[in-house]
Formats: sequence, C-alpha cells, structure tokens
Amino acid sequence: LALRRLRHSYVRFAMLATVFTLGFAPPNADPLADLNFRPPAIPLITTDPFMQVWIRGNSSTAPNVTHWTGQPKTTTGLLRVDGTTYRYLGNGTEPPLAQRSVKVYPTRTIFELELPGVLGLTLTFLTPMFTDDQLRLSRPVYYIQHTARSLDGAAHKVQLYFAASAEHTINDASTPVAWSAWERPGLHGVQLGAATQKVLGSKGDFVNLDWGHLHLASPTKAELYAGSANASRKAFAATGTVPATADARQPRACSDDLPALATAHDLGSVTAKPVEHTVLLAYDDIASVYYFGSQYKALWTQTYTDIQAAIAAAAAEEAAMQKKSEAHDLALLQRLQAVGGAKYAALGALSYRQTLAATKLVWNSDRKVVWNFLKEISTNGDMQTMDVIYPASPMLLDTAPELLQLLLVP
Repeated sequence: LALRRLRHSYVRFAMLATVFTLGFAPPNADPLADLNFRPPAIPLITTDPFMQVWIRGNSSTAPNVTHWTGQPKTTTGLLRVDGTTYRYLGNGTEPPLAQRSVKVYPTRTIFELELPGVLGLTLTFLTPMFTDDQLRLSRPVYYIQHTARSLDGAAHKVQLYFAASAEHTINDASTPVAWSAWERPGLHGVQLGAATQKVLGSKGDFVNLDWGHLHLASPTKAELYAGSANASRKAFAATGTVPATADARQPRACSDDLPALATAHDLGSVTAKPVEHTVLLAYDDIASVYYFGSQYKALWTQTYTDIQAAIAAAAAEEAAMQKKSEAHDLALLQRLQAVGGAKYAALGALSYRQTLAATKLVWNSDRKVVWNFLKEISTNGDMQTMDVIYPASPMLLDTAPELLQLLLVP
C-alpha cells in the first residue's frame, strides 16, 4: 500500500511531472473527471496518524476497511429501499450497491453508487483539511454526506443507516469499552471509548489509538444508538430504524458482540429531486503528543471548550466547508494539472491526503505556540525523523511552508 512507504509516493509525486504530460483540460474542468484511477488504498478519513480509515479494495463495499496498519475498523453503511436492505459501505451479507466511480480529491473522497436503474447514491467523505486553515486542519470532525435520487421516475421509500464500531477506539480487541449518549441545543450524539482511559499510554509502530472517544452526532431528528453492531444492523433491516434502547451490557470487550455507534434516518419518499443527509463523526483523543515529559493537546482544543462544541461548530458551517472544499480542491488540481497533466494531478491529490494523514497539530502549553508532529509509518514508532520530513516537504512547501517550519522546530 502507498501508506506503507509514504516516502516513495512523495518522491514519485515530485518526479512525475516529467512523465505525465498529457490530459490537459480547459481551465474550469475537473482534472479527475475522465480518469479511472483506483489508489492502492482509498482514503475515507485521514486526519492524523491514529484516526485513519482506508479501503483496501476496489469499491466502497470491499471487505477491508482498515487503519493504515491493517487493523480492521469496521464501518457500515446500509440503504433500505422500498423495504429491501442494500449495502453501500463496508462488508456484509446484504446485496451491495453497484459502484460507478470513485474520485479521490485533496479533501474529499466521492463514490457514485447505484441500485441499477432504480436509485442513485452519492457518498462523500469530507474532511476540511485545508493547509491554509490550521483550526479546521486540526479539528477532528468529519462529514459523511449522502445524496439519494430516484433514477426510474418513481418515488421510493428510503431509510439510511451508518455505523462505526468500537474497533476505531482500541488497539487490542480484548480491551473493554463503554458508551453513553449526550445532548446539547440542536445536536445530539453518542460516544464510545475504552472503559479505562490510559491517555498516551501506548507507543511504537503498528500501534492503534486506545484512548479518547469516538463520537457520532446528528443535528437532525436522526435516530442514534450505542451497543451491539449486529443488533442494530438487524433492527434496521427489519424496520428501517435502530433499537429504541441502548445496549446496557457494558463495559465489555470490543470482541464481545462488537459494540458500535449507529444512526438511522428516514429519507422519506425519494424522487428525482436529490435528498441529502449528513452524518457527523468525530474523535477526541484528549491528549495528542507526549514530548520529553510533557503532554500536549491538539490545537483545536484552544478554540473549542470540548468536542461537542467542535462538532456543533462543524455542523453549523457544513455548507461553507463544502464550498471551500470544492474551490480548494479544484484550484490545487488545476495547478497540478498545469505542470504535469491529469494523472499527475490525481497522484498529487492522493499525496496531499497521505502527507497530512501523517501529521498532527498540537498546542505547546509550555511555550504557548503551535507545533506540528509527523509520525513514522511502518518503520518504527518515532516522530520528526528527517528521513520522513524530507519526502513530506515538497507538498508542504507548495501548499503551506509554515507547516513544514512547525515540524522542524520541535
């Protein structure tokens, strides 16, 4: 996988301008529009070295949804159309929607899916990782956007289900996890994490996050559930809803009837007019970096009082973040296309995602300054090694030189 040797992709990123010189498009065209490019791993969520979700396969319903280490991060999306349940994300026994295309942009991954001839679904993973906006780059809130539309001229009753398992929160499947619900004005959510929090208690290579909490939230009337992933999945297939009562058997091991956070939402009668629904996913790691005896929190904690406040802010500005994402991605892709062609632009978009996925912006509370950290991937558990900063530097020098400076200072 490209993730496992990031330095190789960065070198290619710098060199391919001399190779791919075809595929130029008019100034307003999307350089990726006509490309059939399937990355070695399809990025879904790529915010820092720990909170990463990738698909190791050709489609959104491929069986391997994992962290970069290969550890499973079960993530499930189901669509119930006129009483029959289909799968649009992750593994399972439900019939999958057909994938028409996947496009990897600098801040989005977009899947075009279809129940052939009946219903279309656009699935977008949007993370506002803008190098010119350190707050949004640091804020660990992710938009999972769904747009459904009828393709056959008929109206269809549609319900939507999304779930993220406890595997996102642990390094060892035997770790006990616990969950709870929360509310704030205009927003409600559920959270899940290790029952005993050992913040920054793990280190090394191929180590997953085992502290902090995963959050699933909605600003709408969508139903939320915490507990058995199997129970919520069965309930949705049968009724189009999640169980009304949360699973009370907690804490329990992640491997014991896999717990998950789930949501169901009734899209109503879907016609040719698109119907949209967004799921908000977030991860609060409590503290991010242990540096010579000091623990430093992520930069976003200096702006928001807690993760719920960060989620609420993200929900309120979704339209603005969508607009900026589209403009940001198009501008960067066209600039890459101008020097190396459409294929170079596609590789550049992936390298943008990979580079930022290895970094973490933190607040140095001792010096009252921002620092940036970059983790080794698949070689050892170090941070800030020059052999990794070096291949990351072309992308950072091009998009935000100050982020490279913030890597060098520590």
